[in-house]
Amino acid sequence: MLNVLHYTIFTRNPEEPAELTSTTLKRADLSSANLQGTNLSSADLQGASLANTDLYGANLAGADLRGTSLQLANYKALPPNPPKYTDNTKFPKGFNPIQAGMILTKSSK
Repeated sequence: MLNVLHYTIFTRNPEEPAELTSTTLKRADLSSANLQGTNLSSADLQGASLANTDLYGANLAGADLRGTSLQLANYKALPPNPPKYTDNTKFPKGFNPIQAGMILTKSSK
């Protein structure tokens, strides 16, 4: 089942961003969602679409991004406990996950 949540705004107001720690969002369509400042630490985002998603200031520490599409996503520096990704994860043109400190893992089946 595909969870469709595109164009969703996960902030109640700038002072209180959404709390999605350890949330399972496998294969969720979060394209064009506003996730500014959202806490996605340890979230399971395997296979999710974050295309055109605003991740500015979002906490992705320990998030599982294996197979996730991050094309054209807006984000800044990654957290100290970086997210995991696989060869199937799609990054924006010019983004280097190794230089960003992300962890390459094997795909889960």
